[in-house]
Amino acid sequence: MINGVLTITLAALAEHKGFAESTGGVVGFVSALANVGPVAMPVLFGLFIDITGAFSVSLFFVAAVSGSVFVLSARLIHGR
Repeated sequence: MINGVLTITLAALAEHKGFAESTGGVVGFVSALANVGPVAMPVLFGLFIDITGAFSVSLFFVAAVSGSVFVLSARLIHGR
């Protein structure tokens, strides 16, 4: 299931006017980000639990990072 979503995501980027000329670079960038998240987020999640002693702070951090990435990527794609 996840591989299908990644394939659709990369195909959509290749069809976008702003990214069509540099599809290889975009695919590499997206793949790099997709590989950094699963490594970095558990470490940061555990770090926030150790620092604060609260599970909810770590959940808020993950939600904030995810929301920020969503908003910033939407603004990049739509140019607003």
